[in-house]
Amino acid sequence: MKKLNKKIFLASMIGNALEFYDFTIYGFFVAIISPVFFPATDPLTSLISGFGVFAIGFFTRPLGAIFFGHIGDRFGRRKALSLTIIWMAIPTVIIGLLPTYQQIGIAAPILLTFCRVIQGFSAGGEYNGAGVFVIEHSPENKRGFLGALLTASGSMGALLASGIGMLFTLPFMPSWGWRVPFFLGGLIAVVGLYVRKQIDESPEFKQVYLQKKSHSLPVFSVLKENKISFLCTIGIGAMATVPFYIILAYMNPMLLTKGKVIASTMMLINALMSMICIISLPLMGYLSDKIGKSKVMIFAAILMILFAYPFFWVFENGSLTSIILFQAFMMILTEAYTGPSNAFMYKLFDTSKRYTGVALGYTLGLAIFGGTTPYISANLIKYFGSPYTPAFYLIGIGVLGLISVIGGRMRTHKISNIGGVLLSSQN
Repeated sequence: MKKLNKKIFLASMIGNALEFYDFTIYGFFVAIISPVFFPATDPLTSLISGFGVFAIGFFTRPLGAIFFGHIGDRFGRRKALSLTIIWMAIPTVIIGLLPTYQQIGIAAPILLTFCRVIQGFSAGGEYNGAGVFVIEHSPENKRGFLGALLTASGSMGALLASGIGMLFTLPFMPSWGWRVPFFLGGLIAVVGLYVRKQIDESPEFKQVYLQKKSHSLPVFSVLKENKISFLCTIGIGAMATVPFYIILAYMNPMLLTKGKVIASTMMLINALMSMICIISLPLMGYLSDKIGKSKVMIFAAILMILFAYPFFWVFENGSLTSIILFQAFMMILTEAYTGPSNAFMYKLFDTSKRYTGVALGYTLGLAIFGGTTPYISANLIKYFGSPYTPAFYLIGIGVLGLISVIGGRMRTHKISNIGGVLLSSQN
């Protein structure tokens, strides 16, 4: 049994947290940034434009997954993960420097969109690559817990973004205060890069590299040899992200747009949700090590399906307190599904193409379903005239997530530590 290298795990957590800070800061400020770059007489139209740019950052993630996955599977996980931080830091700082629409016209939203494209490209290689890296370093009986703890580090980055965002949206702060967190994101990325440079390569990758078993084009190998696993990973990516972004990137900005909360209160709610993620993720990961990854994920998906419609009913008709409590409950269900997912997806691909397979599949699910969630939800309401229509979207995602875990469990393999040899097992 492998022994956990704490230095490697902590370095992975720190790097992932800083990367998530840089990427999520836009989502937390979308309600404030939208009027600056997309002025409109109708606040909802302006917000929808901001959501559109939010979604664009996710569409480039699969391209980043292919690019960084290729580097990770061919030349090493460590090298790929160092590059992702550099690619994230530069556009984050640029967003903080961008002139407004009133200053340079249409060039402002175009430049903002370009920055989100680059951020998304970088993020495509980060989270799942870090998950693969950590799981490959972890003892088998702790993979659920450690994979979930790594995911929690992303929420720590989001919590940091919420805290700083809450500070710079207080009433006495200047109107340009939203720019400061983007500058800070660039500075703290330097810390993340230094940390990443100090860690050792994955032992499983070393075996494949030394035995020269890596694929010249891992993405083609994944699509040719692992079709079912790849499709299941897409579904897992969708289910793990849609509820998360419904809460943080759709519901909370909508509360602000409707005048139910002020900006600093919205940031406080975001911070609370991030804290719930940080606490619930490792607990669910630990539980999955005891009773099985797929069992925890299936149970979470079923409950998500059952409570989706009541969730939106409370959002429209309940008090702010009841809304926050229901959000907390749904966030726990989301993390019950997400927590074991790193360890679950690890077994769907062999070492030689694992980075590419997991990253590309997950980010496609995120891009197609998760990243478009705020935009789709707002437009469903706009076109159908009912505030409850996004609930049916969430129900559909829950069904997809359930099928993906069941299908993945049927295809699950246990990867030995010697060259990616496959042995049958249950997850």
